[in-house]
Amino acid sequence: MKKLGCKSLQTLQNARRWLLAAALSACGPAIALEPGQLTAENLNQQSVEVPGDLPPNAVLLVGFSRDANAEVRPWWEALQAARSEHDFTPYNVSVIEGAPGFMQAMIRRGMREQAKPSRKDYLLLVTEGAEAWRALLGAQDDAAAHLVRFDEGGGICLRHIGPLTDDALLAIVSGECETRQPSDDG
Repeated sequence: MKKLGCKSLQTLQNARRWLLAAALSACGPAIALEPGQLTAENLNQQSVEVPGDLPPNAVLLVGFSRDANAEVRPWWEALQAARSEHDFTPYNVSVIEGAPGFMQAMIRRGMREQAKPSRKDYLLLVTEGAEAWRALLGAQDDAAAHLVRFDEGGGICLRHIGPLTDDALLAIVSGECETRQPSDDG
């Protein structure tokens, strides 16, 4: 039997991600949001089930890598500025599952030290289940910012992938939700 090289293995893993995301998107958000499937931990070390533990109109801003910080940071600042004028609760989700354990601990510690105490419940870390998060968000580019807004009932009403723009921010914070697929927003 022929061994697969690193490049072949990476290509195979990428293909698997695409297939999983496509299958879950085709089946709709209900399958991607089965209870207990998406979990994270806030900086107060409490487990958070998504969307069950989130308030109505929650907005998740998700980064899958350090490279995503260039897009995530401006989004987070804009969401913080807009939250007092609009009816939504923003959460910043950092997916650190692929990092070694000691790096996860360093990331967690650094975030706790830098975060304001009033925001620690809204900063979430994902240490397992990253593929389910990718499927929910339609994530194909780990360097992009991924956003999802939930409606009053916890269903997905809007998704966006990419950098902050005025139109994208208005769509996310306006509360005018409609069911959309990741490809609708580019």
